Amino acid sequence: MQTKIRIRLNISTVKWFVTIVNSYKSDIDLICGHIVLDAKSIMAIYILDFSRPLFVEIHSDDKDEIAKFNIEMEGFRYEDTDA
Repeated sequence: MQTKIRIRLNISTVKWFVTIVNSYKSDIDLICGHIVLDAKSIMAIYILDFSRPLFVEIHSDDKDEIAKFNIEMEGFRYEDTDA
């Protein structure tokens, strides 16, 4: 099962984001356009253009882990201010 969330990152939030995603056993990807990176790799994340839409996706069949992931990603969730 996959859960995909649109998020916003910047230089000051990357370290905290990586700390959170590294607490999961499941694979987690960070997606920017056609680029898909391991969200647990801080070095990989720094190559991204943070002004473009970013998505984080967890690959897990554990409903409890997915629920926890959704809660923890709330702090990074992208909120469209044009709506």
